[in-house]
Amino acid sequence: MRVFHQVMPRRHQQELFPQLENLFDGRTPTEFGFDAIAYGRGPGSFTGLRIAVSAAQGLAYSLGIPVVGVSSLETQARTLLRREEIDYPCTIVSTIDARIGQVYAATYEFDGEGLNELSPAVVAPPEAVVLPASAAETAPVLGVGSGFEFQEQFASELRGITQIWPDLSPEAQDMLQPALSALENNRTEVAADARPDYVQRRIGWKTLAEQGRSA
Repeated sequence: MRVFHQVMPRRHQQELFPQLENLFDGRTPTEFGFDAIAYGRGPGSFTGLRIAVSAAQGLAYSLGIPVVGVSSLETQARTLLRREEIDYPCTIVSTIDARIGQVYAATYEFDGEGLNELSPAVVAPPEAVVLPASAAETAPVLGVGSGFEFQEQFASELRGITQIWPDLSPEAQDMLQPALSALENNRTEVAADARPDYVQRRIGWKTLAEQGRSA
């Protein structure tokens, strides 16, 4: 497996395809026999998500293969499990700073082997993020992602969380497992159906009309 990971704010459009060419190492995409193209569907930066979807669609169209959208929050939880080698049952709260005083968050259960979603992605103020009733009371709770930069604003049950990794972000290689599962279970999409998951299209800002201003 060939992997490239780099955090490059506001340079996705300029860097994405040159880095793909580096990964292909002089070969064309058709030579690899890809079965599908996986892309990060979000939540996350609106511009970044649109670039990811467009790139996945372009590659999939040219190769005549389907696409698989993978949650950024799930990918981030899997990145934590790989990098920290966590092998014990736990609850993972995966978060991303959504700006404007809100966070994206989803909760997962890790049983020591597999990862299962307990609550789907939401966007909310930090104080509104709580553990789902289905979370095991005895399992340690781990927090990951940039949303935990606001940990002091979370509900009390998350302020006393066992351990947090606020600087960790999702890495593309951790999309592989859920993408393979989707492929094996025929849960792919045609390229035209690829969509970003904004979770909520309008978060906290107001339109010009709502501000009483003219365009």
